[in-house]
Amino acid sequence: LEIVTMYTKKEFNAEAIIKSYDLSDIGLVILCGGDGILNEGINGLMSNNNKVPMSFIPFGTMNDFAKTIKMPINKLKLSKYLSKKVNLEVENIDVGKVNERYFAYICAFGNFADIGYATSKKTKNYIGSIVYAIHILRNLTKMKSHKITIKSKGLSFTDDVIFGAVSDTIYIAGMKWYKRDELNLQDGMLDMILIRKPKNFLEYLKIIK
Repeated sequence: LEIVTMYTKKEFNAEAIIKSYDLSDIGLVILCGGDGILNEGINGLMSNNNKVPMSFIPFGTMNDFAKTIKMPINKLKLSKYLSKKVNLEVENIDVGKVNERYFAYICAFGNFADIGYATSKKTKNYIGSIVYAIHILRNLTKMKSHKITIKSKGLSFTDDVIFGAVSDTIYIAGMKWYKRDELNLQDGMLDMILIRKPKNFLEYLKIIK
């Protein structure tokens, strides 16, 4: 195999590289990093004229996508896992699109949607997903609601929500949100989570839980 290695130097660098690279003679693109790099890679590949298979080696903090597809995130276990993959199989997975951007993990809006960017990588590496819970608790009283209307296959409703997410993942921000049998990455459908605006103290407690 002839391997071409490229290092990213700034945000959206992976996306720009894949968008502009001539992939006509490339058999496989392998991304190495966290869920953010995976998102960049998917956007780069969807914008490239040559659609080639893409794989992923998880080196991020939470690695939600890797855990969803049962890929080991421990480096030693990952090494053994990859060494056994002699015959690679290509599988299609669902990809969502909002405006002009694609996603295969999550698209979130409202309060705490920027939580992955509001906390430093150094802090996340040090204390893990609990940093997200701390961030939510600190900003709980500053929450704003958004009036949204959902229309999908005959369903239509309007409500005030503080958080919403369209996703295809079991894990979000390092925490498990779905049971494994509730999710299928190949059924052509995405899942949605909406958290209504709390009306009293008890509902605030439910959100914390």
